[in-house]
Amino acid sequence: MRPEVNRNVLVHDADISEFFREAVTSAMQNQGIGASPNVEAYLVGLLAEYLSAERLVSREAFLHKPLCELLAEARGSVPGERVRKLKEIGDTALYVAGYFGDAVEKRGVDLDYYIEMGGGAYGAVASQMRSRTGGCAFDELYGELSDRFPKLVDILGEVSESALGRTNTDVVRLYERWQRTRSVWLSRKLQSHGLFPTPATDLLH
Repeated sequence: MRPEVNRNVLVHDADISEFFREAVTSAMQNQGIGASPNVEAYLVGLLAEYLSAERLVSREAFLHKPLCELLAEARGSVPGERVRKLKEIGDTALYVAGYFGDAVEKRGVDLDYYIEMGGGAYGAVASQMRSRTGGCAFDELYGELSDRFPKLVDILGEVSESALGRTNTDVVRLYERWQRTRSVWLSRKLQSHGLFPTPATDLLH
């Protein structure tokens, strides 16, 4: 007897991927950020993957150690395991900083820490790929993920607001985050609250 295919699940998965594809494309257009098709597809895949409850549980356990400690462990691993661990760190840092950035900061964690660790992990993956293959599409993909990590965090941040229907009520926290990152997207969000930040002017004092 052939196993029955759950078509509802297949349709659901397709709908979720399409939703995130449209959300990522829209966020990139809104923020004036360009990225290669491979990076755009990577973001969509990452967002869809994290909808899995099992995946979220594994990530929660994964983050019991500081990212800097995990990064050190990854760099001391054998080559194949090293790449897997580094990718895991980059993916986790990108998703957490982008999709749950506000929650992270409310817990007193500096978002720049995630950006530095995640970007560094992706950069190390690109370096490993380059040394093992002499250059390939994956080398370019992870190099771009590393170089554009802060902007990709902003993209996932906008997707998060779209998906969760959130509104930013903490303008002071938003402004403090903009002060550290000088993000164009955050600047535009402040403008939507009637604030027009400039590097030389503290608009809240």
